[in-house]
Amino acid sequence: MALILRASGDTQELAISDITLEKLQQVVGGYVERILCFNGEGEITHVLYVNDEARLTGLPFNSAAAIAAGQSILGDAVLMTKEEELEWQSMDGEGE
Repeated sequence: MALILRASGDTQELAISDITLEKLQQVVGGYVERILCFNGEGEITHVLYVNDEARLTGLPFNSAAAIAAGQSILGDAVLMTKEEELEWQSMDGEGE
């Protein structure tokens, strides 16, 4: 289950099976940028999807996403583990 991290501080669960590029773009409000999140040993643990143009469009600071990423994040974001991302990517294109 991925998490939508709103800049307002609200969170919402998002089923991996419901994620599409269009859904990510809808949540973040534009083109998406993928940010890798690392643990203390330098291993990738999570992936954060954010608005690629957040600074240009003046989106508000997102403290929960910033903590996850270890850097300043603006606007709403989608957070998932690296395993959830792999699961989502394996579903991409099913039924074609």
